Amino acid sequence: MSEREGSLLGLPGRLAQRVGLLAAQTKSTLEAARANFLWSASQRESVPARLQAWAAEAPEDPFLVFEGESWTVGRFDAAVNRHARAWSAQGIHRGDAVALVLDNHPLYLVHSYALMKLGAVASLINPALRGAALAHALEASSARAVVVDANSRPGLEALRDEGHTLPPLWDAQTGPAPFEAMAREHSPAPIPHAEHLRLGELAAYIFTSGTTGLPKPALVKHHRLWRGGLVFGGLIQMTAADALYC
Repeated sequence: MSEREGSLLGLPGRLAQRVGLLAAQTKSTLEAARANFLWSASQRESVPARLQAWAAEAPEDPFLVFEGESWTVGRFDAAVNRHARAWSAQGIHRGDAVALVLDNHPLYLVHSYALMKLGAVASLINPALRGAALAHALEASSARAVVVDANSRPGLEALRDEGHTLPPLWDAQTGPAPFEAMAREHSPAPIPHAEHLRLGELAAYIFTSGTTGLPKPALVKHHRLWRGGLVFGGLIQMTAADALYC
């Protein structure tokens, strides 16, 4: 068989692959347009609900890779559900804020999703903040609890030593109060409330840099996360075969 004949024989397979890719890209583009222009605040669609549905449909799908460790969507969502129930057991419910003062780690995402599934608010605070800026960020978000790691705990302990009243501090993994150990005692079953979240509900606080004053919280509602993710994915025509580096 000549090289040319071999190339021709492989054409149908490559053509089918290309057609499939174009179909997937077209689907993501259309979904992006629908999410951006045809939505309402009362719509019951959200990123946490999408995660939960995905985990139920295809739990073995790859979801996250961090420092050599891989997470399937089923494993990740199970961790989210355990953490959500642990937060609920601590009295965190719809509308309550919990501050996350953490470095880059999968547990940052786990806590964020867990709080959002409950209808609570994840207050995303820069772990490099110290002193008055950190105290102001905690106060502005009315945080009822704080998740810390080894790098951020000293800054919070310093505030307490200076006389500031702080909410309970929970260590993400290890430390005086490891939240992860407590979460393992709870069920990984889906969180029913996640399916009833509305796009107009508050999901998170993000803070300005504080270059012209103390950091100020901006409100992030579920529709911003939902629309932002789908529009971004549509613009770059992401499919299930793609990976995103963050």
